[in-house]
Amino acid sequence: MKLVEFSIRRRVTLSMIYLIIIGFALFSYTQLKVDLYPNIQFPVVGIITTYEGVGPEDMENLVARPIEEAVSATKNVKKVHSQVSQGVCITLLEFDWGTDMEQAENDVRKRIDLVRDFLPDEASEPLTFAFDPSMAPVQFLVLNSPYMGPAELRQLGENKIEPLLERIEGVASAETAGGLERQINVKLNPARLAAHMLSPVDVTNAIRAQGALFSAGHIETRTTNFNLKISSEYTSLEQIKNVVLKYTRNGPLLLKDVAVVEDGYKEMVGDVRANYNESVYIRIFKQSDANTVQTCRNVKKA
Repeated sequence: MKLVEFSIRRRVTLSMIYLIIIGFALFSYTQLKVDLYPNIQFPVVGIITTYEGVGPEDMENLVARPIEEAVSATKNVKKVHSQVSQGVCITLLEFDWGTDMEQAENDVRKRIDLVRDFLPDEASEPLTFAFDPSMAPVQFLVLNSPYMGPAELRQLGENKIEPLLERIEGVASAETAGGLERQINVKLNPARLAAHMLSPVDVTNAIRAQGALFSAGHIETRTTNFNLKISSEYTSLEQIKNVVLKYTRNGPLLLKDVAVVEDGYKEMVGDVRANYNESVYIRIFKQSDANTVQTCRNVKKA
């Protein structure tokens, strides 16, 4: 009864106390961070190995099986399975919940080092990584237009929209996918290559060697040191066409003599469509400490 009597007598005081508590609660609520992708760790480690030009069956026999046999004995591993495709092998290891993933990732790398010499020399170094949900995009934007083609849409996304999105607070990066991506295509003539006793590897090595940067030493003065380099990067299509493959009795054999060099696009392995029209999409990645909800709102406003 004393509490009831005190509340009736001190109505103003209690009302002020309630208002202060409500004010603090509202202020705390506005400062509370809400993240759709909280920092959690899944007990999964992935291994990616590439081997260009090799089919799925050979990838399984030459790459997937040796890696699986090596990492299957890692401590706390529950399940090991691989996904192979043309030139790519992805091996996933599932661990028990509560496993120290940093230590597990190091153990997997050590076991891969033991079998690295048994993998094909042409295969890439296996890339090991722990699965992190923050690596996934937080939003997708789709671009389509009845007046622009897939190449123009991709250029619009890469050159105009990506820089604007990356300026937004909380956005780490933006990537455009789909459409047509520019690429210099070299279409070899097998008969001419065989006539000059050349292989596609010889052509690749010649293009790579003559387009690389080389150091030319340095010049020292009393006050400054200058580093010199030979600028041999390709700046035009004609320079690529005039790459010297070998020297013959009739003079140098150029790339354009055995191949057709064109300024084209990469081969499309997928199709992006919106409203039945050819489109491209932009993946948006957040910063590790950013508020996901606020970031998405800022993206929509932009």
